[in-house]
Amino acid sequence: LSFKNVNYAIEGIGEPLYVFVNYGQDIAAEVAAAMETNPYPSKIKIGLVGGSDYQWNSPIQLNCPLEFMLAIPTGGNEVGYANIDASALTGPMIQISDNIHSDLLADNGFYQLGDIKIEGVRVKGLTQQLIYGNKVKAQYGTLALEQSIIEIAGGNKTVFDFNGGGVVEKLSINNSTIYGNPQHTGQLYSSQSGQKATEAGLEKQTISITNSTLYNIAYSKNVNTHRQAKQTWR
Repeated sequence: LSFKNVNYAIEGIGEPLYVFVNYGQDIAAEVAAAMETNPYPSKIKIGLVGGSDYQWNSPIQLNCPLEFMLAIPTGGNEVGYANIDASALTGPMIQISDNIHSDLLADNGFYQLGDIKIEGVRVKGLTQQLIYGNKVKAQYGTLALEQSIIEIAGGNKTVFDFNGGGVVEKLSINNSTIYGNPQHTGQLYSSQSGQKATEAGLEKQTISITNSTLYNIAYSKNVNTHRQAKQTWR
């Protein structure tokens, strides 16, 4: 097997953490175990095998950039999504940790957590947030969902939830599907009660949805709510 987009030349406070998860295992448990020996990685890369089945039974506590990598055969042919059962979750899939190294705290008062990229996964049974800012004053570059299918199994949780804290410069949903089964009565994205983007030095924020499908999401709710203070949206 080989992996796409592998790059180990990453500057940061620790070594990048690469976690290959075997078929049938709990992704969050494997990441937590790896972080016991590397608690402050410069980046976490999660390696999954397309077409394989996985569990996700507890929140990943994230304190650095994150990237999913999908294994492909050495011949170069894609083998489909990595299938993730999130039905056992009682908390968010990804929760921003309150244990962030002080070296990531910038002069603007925000922890700099870089980019988060989720790619090549098919998630089933999710009733909680996909990502939760957890009232942490953190700043993110691009939060990207690529080539993925996310089933929200009802409930009223915001999918990308930064309502309590955190500033995202760009939310990108590309070649992906997010759907409710049954109807989802939460929002797609919220930062309404979070920090102001202007406090992080941003003049604008971007939401980009391209070649994607949203179905049964934010039923009878605003799709997005934003904290606005003299910055522009596009």
